[in-house]
Amino acid sequence: MVDFDTKAGVFKNLNVKIVGASVDDAEHALKLKEGLQLNYTQIVHSVDAKAISDALGVMTGVFKDTTIMHAAGFLLDPDGNVSTSVISSGPNGRFVPAEIMAKVVFEQARRS
Repeated sequence: MVDFDTKAGVFKNLNVKIVGASVDDAEHALKLKEGLQLNYTQIVHSVDAKAISDALGVMTGVFKDTTIMHAAGFLLDPDGNVSTSVISSGPNGRFVPAEIMAKVVFEQARRS
């Protein structure tokens, strides 16, 4: 998320919102946002990991008796449909800001 937040100006110009989802409660999600110094990225807290997994195929696991979600990224088109997705079970295979920017520019040009 930090990589995307540092490119906030470009994403704003492309009319792209960056949203992170967390199973953490509001207090812990806010601490995460503050600790990572996220200014542009919005964090949605208290998400239901099982519901997200069932709906989107995100892998889950258990950490300290809490069901967690593994890293996943979804790029939605203006109609809310998934344009691109990445679901990861480890540190590799995640969205990279430059690739998402290129995809957005391509899709915006195609739509105009």
